Amino acid sequence: RKLLGGPEVTSPKEDATPKTTSSAGKALTSPPCDAAALALLGAGAGSTLQGFLGPGVLLAAWGLARACRRFVVLCIDTEDPNRLFRYAPASLQKQKAELFVQLHHELHAMRRIRAGDLKYMTKPGDKAWEEGMDARYDHNPETLFDETMKSIAVHPRVHEWVGETVKAKTEPDKVVYRIHEGIAEVYL
Repeated sequence: RKLLGGPEVTSPKEDATPKTTSSAGKALTSPPCDAAALALLGAGAGSTLQGFLGPGVLLAAWGLARACRRFVVLCIDTEDPNRLFRYAPASLQKQKAELFVQLHHELHAMRRIRAGDLKYMTKPGDKAWEEGMDARYDHNPETLFDETMKSIAVHPRVHEWVGETVKAKTEPDKVVYRIHEGIAEVYL
């Protein structure tokens, strides 16, 4: 390029497209500011400028929190602790590796919980974990049918309409038994 009245300036060939890889060399999946975060930030700034300070600050803070969360998740997904802790204080810089591993485990657990994996709901050894893994609460179709018939036989509304004696005529001939997202489902 030639500047006005000056010598020609040459620069190394640079790509005009944004950087698509992290410092770790992995491809970035998405920008940290998505459309919803930008809309929230814009609505917050606009509301504040129009004199609605409370709602404007709330919307802007919501948008900023969403953008920060997406940035952290993006850095964890691309395994880029240097980018994540670039502006962190020195005390956090010293513990960067441990904190990054802990954040990575937390993100993985959050995704598994959203997917319905019961293993991440509680920790092994907790009372709730042990009760959830108790074999007494696992039902195959036969025991489920028997317990269902027992509870129907003692229900007061059934006594009103059918009488005191309720007996199952036959067990169902078609039963679907599956485990879906860690939860046993039985269709009689």
